[in-house]
Amino acid sequence: MRSQWPAAFARDETIEVATNDESSSTVLSFINGGITLENSQVAVATLNPAKAFGASAFGALQFRVLAKGSAGDWQPLGNLVRLPVLKDLTCPSTPELACKLSGSNLFLVDSLSSDREFTHPVRVRRDF
Repeated sequence: MRSQWPAAFARDETIEVATNDESSSTVLSFINGGITLENSQVAVATLNPAKAFGASAFGALQFRVLAKGSAGDWQPLGNLVRLPVLKDLTCPSTPELACKLSGSNLFLVDSLSSDREFTHPVRVRRDF
């Protein structure tokens, strides 16, 4: 973030990050290590979404600056996307038999393909 007004960041300023519905939120500050000054006008904010919001949070994120007891306007930040962890893919030598994919959070997989370009993707059933 770059300070426009005032000309420099104050040590008591914080940044609140929340989901759009504000069901999950966290505050980044100089004290908790969430904000680091590059110089007096540029602050770098660091967020670990899994730690701050838990494993079930997803969707649009927003942020606002909190300074001197006042909260600024919410600004869009980005989309929080959860990803599956793919550990192993084992395919038998017989092409008629199915391959076995192992990992965690596989319910997040939308589709799979046998080629990098996803030329012929196979959609994963919603109830998988």
